[in-house]
Amino acid sequence: MSKIAQLKPGVHYSNEDIFETFLCSPQGGMRRSKRTNTLVLIANHAYSIYKDRWNDGVLNYTGMGKKGNQVLDGNQNITLFESDNNGIEVHLFEIFSSRIYTYKGQVQLADKPFIEKQDDFDGWSRDVWVFPLKLIDSTTIDTNDKEQENSIEVDEVSEVNLKSISLEFFVEKYDVLVRVRNSIVAEATNSDLGTLGTLHDFISSNELRENLLKMPNFGKTSLINLKDCINELIENERLLKEFANICNNTSESLDTSESLKDLNSIEEMLEYEISNLGNKEKAILKSRNLHKPILTLEAIGKTIGLTRERVRQINSKSLRKIRYSLTYKKYNKKDLAYYFKEELDNFFFSENSFISLKTAKECLKTEPEPTSIQLFIQIMSNNLNNFLHEYYFYSDRYLGWYVNKDELEINRIDFQEYPNNVNLNEVILKSNWPINFDNVVSSMMEPQEVVRDKILKHRNYYLKKVGEITVIKLHNINIKDMFRYILRKHGDEMTLYEVQKQCKKLFDRKLTISNIGSRLGEMPDALIVDRGKYNLYENLSISDNLISDIRNFVESFLFRNQQYISSKIICKKILDESLCESTLLNGYSLLGILQDDENNRFDCKRGLMIGLNTANFNAEKKDQIDEVIQLLEDKVSLSTNQIVFHLSEHREVLNMTIENILKENADIFHKTNGNKWKLIHENTTSSEVIDNSPKLDELIRIAKERKIQKNINS
Repeated sequence: MSKIAQLKPGVHYSNEDIFETFLCSPQGGMRRSKRTNTLVLIANHAYSIYKDRWNDGVLNYTGMGKKGNQVLDGNQNITLFESDNNGIEVHLFEIFSSRIYTYKGQVQLADKPFIEKQDDFDGWSRDVWVFPLKLIDSTTIDTNDKEQENSIEVDEVSEVNLKSISLEFFVEKYDVLVRVRNSIVAEATNSDLGTLGTLHDFISSNELRENLLKMPNFGKTSLINLKDCINELIENERLLKEFANICNNTSESLDTSESLKDLNSIEEMLEYEISNLGNKEKAILKSRNLHKPILTLEAIGKTIGLTRERVRQINSKSLRKIRYSLTYKKYNKKDLAYYFKEELDNFFFSENSFISLKTAKECLKTEPEPTSIQLFIQIMSNNLNNFLHEYYFYSDRYLGWYVNKDELEINRIDFQEYPNNVNLNEVILKSNWPINFDNVVSSMMEPQEVVRDKILKHRNYYLKKVGEITVIKLHNINIKDMFRYILRKHGDEMTLYEVQKQCKKLFDRKLTISNIGSRLGEMPDALIVDRGKYNLYENLSISDNLISDIRNFVESFLFRNQQYISSKIICKKILDESLCESTLLNGYSLLGILQDDENNRFDCKRGLMIGLNTANFNAEKKDQIDEVIQLLEDKVSLSTNQIVFHLSEHREVLNMTIENILKENADIFHKTNGNKWKLIHENTTSSEVIDNSPKLDELIRIAKERKIQKNINS
């Protein structure tokens, strides 16, 4: 028989027993074992963020994932989801006290898994997968029966009625070592010895402790563990409540409508409750929670002659006493909070009508000066998220709370009008320097606290108080975003050297000119507007429709002419057609617009020459010297002015430039007696050539070789 088959429903096991039996991981709530083809589920009812619950024999079990929305892929959620078909055995254990695992049996899906809202590890609402499970063996014993609870006799109602709780019951239910539990349960079932007594007996009787040490497998370590677990019980509010129910604590609350009339403030109420504590408890509680500044546990201990740990225990016990006094003996917890709601509203919502969980937690920080309200909230609720959910109105859009329902409804209307959130980066980078936090909030159309949290979470921004205003500072900003901010701040074209200077001044970034030029050229929202000068499209006020019209016009114009044409020539044509104002466009800015074409229709070459990347464009881009050669082959002889005139039809040229090309290439061109330029060829005579220093025969030889090579290439 395998170890798994030997497991008995209703029996307690240790964590070691589980991973040795199933050969699975010793950690986690969903433990897959490929060696035994099993999935072990742990439903932790004692300490867990998951809301696992039984309902009519079905356990709604929460899936894997402590933070953010849960998913099916990439974890054991999919294993459980497909458990009806993948052949994996699913076994269930429950925890009612840490380190005690009660085996329930083998389970299967009772219905289709579904998604519901639960809080994650940080207190944020999120989507979780819930798996309805049922026991395959319906005869499995329900170990959570009431027999032991019913056997408890209540002598009197007290804060924690230690006299009513037996050692046997305590070790069965709560956080003790497996060895301690087994030893005590075995001894208590011995008819000769009978019961071992109550928790009160254990605390007050040295004789009981000595008897425990005489038991088999029960030593000093076991004794210390038992004592520590009882101390945890006394300090733990959740267990307090549970034991109050177990002990049938049915004491009626006072009439809150009458009793609350005597309270004027939270401070006054706490002062009264603190006054009922012992002198030592009173001194410690005030020193740890209300003293300005708050004293450390060690400092308090040295003053009154106690250990650090003992001071902590007394402080926790004092807070628990006040909590119990307020919420179990005197008032209804909800009525109490609503009675002081105005005071709580002013505490959380002193600056605006919205608050995030992060900001609420910051409100509870006791530095520099602790307050009675902070202590009251600490006493009233161990979970701030739940506390805010109970008394205020939650916004799914902003993940925070509004002080009243009207504010929430207004926000919902605004959300319908503005469904898309404004991008924080865009708003900040468009802001004037220094970046005013209040101005950014106005532009975002979101509550101040939402914007504040977004900035604090963003690795590139932080908040700083400068005089009376709060400004947003930038660090580790992306290079292109840095250029965008600089150009937006300037509002006009900038040279590469000017951009370089601002990078150093504003962001302490030292960049090379070549790097700046290269990055600006890659930016789809920036363009070259002059030699070595750049700007943003938004600064030029050129609409997307106008840019589209310009690009379509240039494409059509180039297709008709079937040659590379200078952007300056094209720009003149565009202005002649009145497509655009002269202040918005020049040869360089047109080049930038064409370079940024998302369809990559244009072939942009050196010298501002533009062609097409389309199959129906057959022209080749030629250098100026090649164009001059071709022109003189067609026209035989031309003056410098005539050459410039012909070339100016498709490119920007200067007389000086052409003159230099002709003179520097004396092996190709020569000047005639008629002050015109011709190509040197095999029929050229000495009478035609002037002002050429090389020998004519050598020039003719070169010309012949060039012609032969040209014919070969063609």
